[in-house]
Amino acid sequence: MLDEATGQRLVEYEHKKLAVGDKREHKPPILVIIGSILLALSLFSFVAANWQAIPDLVKVAIFLVFMVGMYVTAERLQVKASRYVTLFRLLGVAFFVATMIVIFSTYNLSSQLPFLFWLFLAVAVMHKLIFKHPIFTFLAALAAFLAITNSFQGIGIMLIAFGLIVTWVWFHSGDNELDRIFAWFSFYGLLITIGQYVDYEAAFGRYGHSQRYISYFSYIGSGPNGIICTSSSQPSYRSAI
Repeated sequence: MLDEATGQRLVEYEHKKLAVGDKREHKPPILVIIGSILLALSLFSFVAANWQAIPDLVKVAIFLVFMVGMYVTAERLQVKASRYVTLFRLLGVAFFVATMIVIFSTYNLSSQLPFLFWLFLAVAVMHKLIFKHPIFTFLAALAAFLAITNSFQGIGIMLIAFGLIVTWVWFHSGDNELDRIFAWFSFYGLLITIGQYVDYEAAFGRYGHSQRYISYFSYIGSGPNGIICTSSSQPSYRSAI
């Protein structure tokens, strides 16, 4: 008869054997994954080639379907092939950004383009907080860099409030020091942008209108040979010397 230790080792071996067998059965072929990505790229190329002929709502709907499809695929692969889950989530983020670009370009929201980068940052931070994968930390850092460097022209109360909320959540909810460092630099960069905007408004906002009026009247009031025309008096002459 077998002793207890040997029996325990046999049981553990059988469990490991069954686990390896189940993993092999549930593992999808790599060609299926590559084929799915190529299919998505081919559909994307088709949409790009027929861009002008496609209605606006259909354009947005196509990219939304792609985005949802990436996330659904990621959830289905959690059991069968977990190492591909993060890849499809990254593709989901990419299609989210593409969907926002389509919306902003279709509906003439190019002046609000800085807000797109902050949305990108918010989505990257949300993925980091939910899925806890370090690659989303670096994705959020890239989004923060793009948001900070492109925020000056579109700065406003809503953008400032949204940026402060995103960086605050990232700093206080991050699970490692790297998240907090990137969040702090993002917050500091936003403060610098706000300060530059305030200085710009102080320098040009107060005197900008008067300076434009002076330049305008100087331009239309100066005629040939030094003639100065005013609305309250007759044209006067001054020496050209």
